Amino acid sequence: MKAPEEIANYDVNLIYLSDNFYLKTEGLFSEYDKNTFSSKNDNDNSAYSTFSEFKYYPDFDKIKLELKINAYSKSENLITFSDFKDDFTDFRIADFAENDSLQSLQLFGQFKLNFKNYIIPEIKIFNKEINNFSNFKGISYNTVFKQKYYLPQLKLMYQKWEQSYEEFFIEQAKFDDYFLSFEYRLYKFLLKGNYQNTIFEEEFQNIQIDTQMDKLGKKNVKRKISWETENWSNKYVRFFYNQETEFNKLKSWEKISLTDTYGSEMFSTGKNHTYKILYSQLKTFNSDVEVTDTKFDMAELIFRNEFLKDGLVSNAHYELKNLEFYPRLRELFYVGESVGNYDSTGVFLEEGGFDWLYLNVGEPELSIDVNMDISLYFTPSKFLKKDKKIFGMNLNYLRKLETETYYQISENSNSNKKKEIYTLNPNYILNENTTIYGKKVYRQTLWYDLIHRKMSLKAEYQMEKNLDNRYQNSDWRYVDFYKISGRYNVLKIHSIEAGYSYEIEEESLYKSSIKSDEYYGEIRTRFNRNLILNHNFLLTLENGNNEVNKDNYNIKSYEFKEIATIFIKRKYRIFAKVTFRRNNRTGSEYLNFLPDKRNGNILLWNLNLDYKMNEFMKSTLTYSGDLYPKEKATHKITLELRAEF
Repeated sequence: MKAPEEIANYDVNLIYLSDNFYLKTEGLFSEYDKNTFSSKNDNDNSAYSTFSEFKYYPDFDKIKLELKINAYSKSENLITFSDFKDDFTDFRIADFAENDSLQSLQLFGQFKLNFKNYIIPEIKIFNKEINNFSNFKGISYNTVFKQKYYLPQLKLMYQKWEQSYEEFFIEQAKFDDYFLSFEYRLYKFLLKGNYQNTIFEEEFQNIQIDTQMDKLGKKNVKRKISWETENWSNKYVRFFYNQETEFNKLKSWEKISLTDTYGSEMFSTGKNHTYKILYSQLKTFNSDVEVTDTKFDMAELIFRNEFLKDGLVSNAHYELKNLEFYPRLRELFYVGESVGNYDSTGVFLEEGGFDWLYLNVGEPELSIDVNMDISLYFTPSKFLKKDKKIFGMNLNYLRKLETETYYQISENSNSNKKKEIYTLNPNYILNENTTIYGKKVYRQTLWYDLIHRKMSLKAEYQMEKNLDNRYQNSDWRYVDFYKISGRYNVLKIHSIEAGYSYEIEEESLYKSSIKSDEYYGEIRTRFNRNLILNHNFLLTLENGNNEVNKDNYNIKSYEFKEIATIFIKRKYRIFAKVTFRRNNRTGSEYLNFLPDKRNGNILLWNLNLDYKMNEFMKSTLTYSGDLYPKEKATHKITLELRAEF
């Protein structure tokens, strides 16, 4: 059982207030007895603290003056019910360790002047002594000159402090900081810049400084300047330059690093457009690395335009970065039966026993990362009036048309041909020798409304290329995809969709080339908001070839899928899906290790039950399973409880 203790605080406060003066004195006494049943060590139960403050603020017509002086002292072993807040916390310095159980004395002075709201100087002086621990002395000076006519706004700041320690491996620490900034505004234009010089030094007691302590005792010099227009009818332009230099005292104040950043940014937005152009370059120098000079480029372009009453909308986004790429290895690692996501050959398997393990190898290398995507939407019905004629030809058929064009390129490359990569030169994109990871996608989609809100047609083409050299092996994949489909709505609750697709896929992992024809049909019935049923049929004709030894196979499969979605009182959602597939396979055993390509019957099922407990909490119960040829059935049950606040 813990011994009973007693804590008490007694506070006395005296304040004198007038039009120009403020005087306060306060004393706090504390009693802390750790064991009221014992008189042992009771001689240190009592402690005290005192605080005195004087403020002077005379009433002058053109000058506002403030003078503040205070002193705070406390004895050892002071115990209070709340923490003190003092002017020392306003100092912008490094961590200042303090032991509340030690005796301390601090003095603070502040002088502030405001002359016609144009010149505003301020001085702060601080001294703090902690008995048998440390001594801190500091001064700060801050002056603001407001902009006046053609004179810019100026800010001058200076801060200096010293701190010494007793019985600590750091004997003394020194800090000097100079900061000067200016701003000049003319109508909507703004020119600003600053200069900062910071010196931090430490002296150690009877220890030898090793390489791990080289970061101590350094000087930093920062310079910044920028010219920009303020938000001017949703438009602005900005140019900027930043420089930061670092010097090391242990190397006779030798320059050890230099960083230069410069760039520009332009932005404009309106009813029918949005433009953004940003470019910056960072140059670095570091005496500790072999490659002393390095350039990093960064750019971003955004263009959005709307024409013909939004009937033609274009979007373009380009992003460029210079990055450090770490070469990596990956290996399959056994994580436990049914715990991983892959089998022992690297094939994705939800109940597999393996996962990929990634390891960094070697030194980082510079790389270029470029991403670009362009989309174009064309909707003639937004600008063509009904029964519009040109040269006697009725254009109503164009009003039924809608198209989308999409193009994407992603390239991460270690090529030294920067300009060629920046401009996405086709001879350097998806290059086996220089590409780390690359992807190219082109998609064209066309919709045609045969009968408004009743019958529509859709045609789609997509091409995709991938190249992955991030790991020890080079993997590539190429896909060509064609699809045509039609949808017919019946009695508002039924929709019937049927279509045909053709796909060619070639990839390097299994050295395969697969061609597949798919014929599908879907009937979707929405009885009401709470019950939706889907009936799906799929016929697939697949032909696969091994590009190395010319092994080939053929699969003719039939697939039936039933899906039901049920909502109950907006709290429950039930989703059920059952898929049956029959594979009739002939030919070689190539790729037969993949479960979905084996001869025989395949059965998949999934049941989800979502329950919205309240506005913040939701629970989900999932039961799923599968049965593949030559394998036992697998069953999986998961329960998830989610809370969002």
